[in-house]
Amino acid sequence: MPEYNMERMEHRIHGDGDPPILMLHGWGGNNNDMDVLAEPLVQHRRILTISLPGFGASPEPPESWKVSDYIKTVKLWLDRQGIETVDIIAHSFGGRIAIGLVANYPGLVKRLVLMASAGLKPRRSIKTRLKIHTARELKRAARLLGVRYGQIMEKWRDRLGSQDWKLSSPVMRKILVNVIEEDQSESIARINVPTLLIWGSRDSATPLWMGQRMSRLISGSKLVIIAGAGHFNYLEKKGEVLAEIWKHLQLPKAW
Repeated sequence: MPEYNMERMEHRIHGDGDPPILMLHGWGGNNNDMDVLAEPLVQHRRILTISLPGFGASPEPPESWKVSDYIKTVKLWLDRQGIETVDIIAHSFGGRIAIGLVANYPGLVKRLVLMASAGLKPRRSIKTRLKIHTARELKRAARLLGVRYGQIMEKWRDRLGSQDWKLSSPVMRKILVNVIEEDQSESIARINVPTLLIWGSRDSATPLWMGQRMSRLISGSKLVIIAGAGHFNYLEKKGEVLAEIWKHLQLPKAW
């Protein structure tokens, strides 16, 4: 993994109480994304929030990273803070990193909460597969036709891409492709800490089948389905989600 300047990684550490809770945001987010959960939790625990590399005010990675690079960077950041154990609350892309931290660093994570977590390779519709095929063919054509036509092809690729793709810089686009293509099933199956899975019944970004499969892969895990909620279940149904987290982390009293 190339060197990354962790001194410039945007973060906040506030509150008291161990083990601290590390909060990992989703793609396109930052260290403020889960403040609605952090504010009540900080009454009982030290809260660690970071903007992952390439998000918020944190510098972008120097090259096209994989999930493993993010996992190693977050672990090094924790080491620099002198933190040996944590509970983790993670959303979407942040869940990928949380999964890797549990699987690769035994003893680091005590309790885990995955909200609408990524980590499984999506099932693609025929329409999506056609878009991917077309984008790959356009890339190949751009290489053959040269710069002038390459710029035209890039515009078409932009039209085919997702909103996350369109809003990303060139290096973050490459990282997004790396991330989406990675299946972490083996790492998920190695999770052996108390795990709470929280899913919205109407989640279209990480559909409910992903939560159900993760629940089968993680021995002893609990899957809570939030009726009517989408991908950002903790914002849409804050009270329900917070109540489940409160019980799972075994906090002493209601917020």
